[in-house]
Amino acid sequence: MLKRRVSIFLVIIAVAALAVEVILPQAVAALVGHSLSRMTGDSQVSVTAQSRPACRMLAGQFDLLAVDGDEVKIDKLTFSRVTMRLERVELDIASLYSQRRLMLKSAANIDLTAVISQEELSRHLNRDVKGVRNAQVTVTPEKTTVSGEVGLPGVAQVAVNMEGRIVADGQQIKFVTQRVGVTQIALGKITGSTTTEILLADLNKAPFPVHLQQLEMEQGRVMVRAAGQVP
Repeated sequence: MLKRRVSIFLVIIAVAALAVEVILPQAVAALVGHSLSRMTGDSQVSVTAQSRPACRMLAGQFDLLAVDGDEVKIDKLTFSRVTMRLERVELDIASLYSQRRLMLKSAANIDLTAVISQEELSRHLNRDVKGVRNAQVTVTPEKTTVSGEVGLPGVAQVAVNMEGRIVADGQQIKFVTQRVGVTQIALGKITGSTTTEILLADLNKAPFPVHLQQLEMEQGRVMVRAAGQVP
């Protein structure tokens, strides 16, 4: 009888340990993913949480948080793909459990890689830049081209072609024009100056504190890399 009780007790312990090591990471990862989604415009976010032993997660301590997201909004720009890797992390677990708020207390390392598609750049210019209509953006490794219509003072609408580059300026991502060609004037005459810089996004508004390190134009997209830490 005693041996049977001991066996049952050991089985219960094993099941409890399995629940902590398997179920707890999935549950916490779901909470983190839900909070991140709310912070980034209801984006589609999946999170993997790792900690050994897993019970450390109950205190908000993680060895690794790996984040994959689609259609992630940072500032006013939607990134088609974002991956983040946070190592040796401590979260405010009370805020996460009770308020579904993701508050980072510390992180030894944060790496962020993001993709901006040329289609999203077109949508952003049409939606968020005053006076711009029917913009079509083409990104190549050499240059970024924008064709569309721009409203100018004294002119109903001007059809223009702009060439330039997507650049990093501190924490900001900008489109800087290098050449502007006016192809048609609908009516009136030009009385204003052409915009030379268009702010696309400010990484100070990212969900975690990161510093913009590299920005590279590729065929049809822009790659963004950033890193940071919270001591």
